[in-house]
Amino acid sequence: TQADQALTMAAAADRYVSLGDQSSLLVARITNNVCTPIEQRSATTPRATASIFKTWVLGGLAKAVNDGQIAANSVIGRAAAETVRGSSLASEPLGTQFPLQDMATLMMGISDNTATDHLHQLVGRPRLESILATFNHSNPALLTPFLSVNETFNLFAGVPLNDAQAYATGTESFQRSYVDTVLEPLGPVTGFGNNTAVFISGSWQATAMDVCNAFAGIRKFNDRSEGFQIADRALSSQVAQPGLRNRWERVWYKGGSLDTGAGLVVLTHAWMLQSDSRGTFVVVAMNNRSAPSVDQFAAQSATGRILQLLDQQNP
Repeated sequence: TQADQALTMAAAADRYVSLGDQSSLLVARITNNVCTPIEQRSATTPRATASIFKTWVLGGLAKAVNDGQIAANSVIGRAAAETVRGSSLASEPLGTQFPLQDMATLMMGISDNTATDHLHQLVGRPRLESILATFNHSNPALLTPFLSVNETFNLFAGVPLNDAQAYATGTESFQRSYVDTVLEPLGPVTGFGNNTAVFISGSWQATAMDVCNAFAGIRKFNDRSEGFQIADRALSSQVAQPGLRNRWERVWYKGGSLDTGAGLVVLTHAWMLQSDSRGTFVVVAMNNRSAPSVDQFAAQSATGRILQLLDQQNP
């Protein structure tokens, strides 16, 4: 917007975090696969990630491919048990075969939840949880048990609110038992998100620095490996921000949101910008708001200015 066009990096960061009562902003450079902050606001404070959590699913998949546990040319048939209502893949006939790359690209490119749950099942919860430490997540317990989309949505809609709140505040042993005995057996979600009180506290959590570390972790894979190539194509597929693809040699993006019906309580964005001559930069913007709604257009304007400044300051 016109009001943001002359902001400095610090002012744009301040502008962004003013949009929510639980907001984080990180602008960092990745050097030797280490994230070094340039500008930060609460970058080590955990926030609800919404669909950014799929970055760890993708990382777990890439590692499993590189480790020989999953073949890069695998095909996955759409299964009823892994179908999430409302996603694009949910309308495809059961048994339709999708190449592994297509599933990964759909998960990241259009944030398809059915693709996500098929990959969650394929990689497996133990491997997904192990990637958190591999990618230097500051507090892996925030993402464990590593829930699928259907399991999380059942927490939002398939169980009583008191039970959902008990899960959100429970011990890990209690949570794992609850997943095994209640959330997973419920199967594909059929509710409509009545437990809005746990949309932030009961969903996937990470810090802005954790998200940067996940991008750095994927970059550590050999860039000629099949796992890296799957991840690279998938993370490149949703980059729609004007002025990025033609200015940087590699651009990755993942974002997400959670909407109560009354407005957005979670809105997140994460970009990686890479150039051989200029280096590699990450922008992570995480907005949680206890009372709806996050202004998505104001958030996009502030982050747009930050991306513009990164380009101007690193010509």
